Amino acid sequence: MAVIDKILGDNLQFIVNGVLVGCAESGSIDISAKELAASCTGSGNLEQAVPGRKKVTWDVAGLFKETSGDDIVLNKTVQDFYANVMGNQEVTVVFGASTPGVGYINYVGEGYVKNLKLNATVDEIGKYTISGWFNALTTVTGV
Repeated sequence: MAVIDKILGDNLQFIVNGVLVGCAESGSIDISAKELAASCTGSGNLEQAVPGRKKVTWDVAGLFKETSGDDIVLNKTVQDFYANVMGNQEVTVVFGASTPGVGYINYVGEGYVKNLKLNATVDEIGKYTISGWFNALTTVTGV
């Protein structure tokens, strides 16, 4: 496969409630299925399971910076996420290519922010990590 078929990390973005997450450095969506035990006496020595309900979580990490002027309007800020988590506000999250092309997939979900973490060391720029879960997830394929 040619390199042109790959989506580079710097071409991916997180958008929350229609606003780009500012200074994001990394992000992920995790889709997993619960394992339901299905072993019985007829299973022999092999443990068996069947898939149960799915769980979809997301997280994004980036540089913590104060925003002012145009930045406030153009970027979802740590202050916005604080309001989301403290107010139990539902958010819509889009994770995908910043310039969608043929075959690109954007993941769109509705859910909540469950964690906001801020950290800093003496000789580095402060960072944030935000995570949450989806109650609904759809995919939108680029055209």
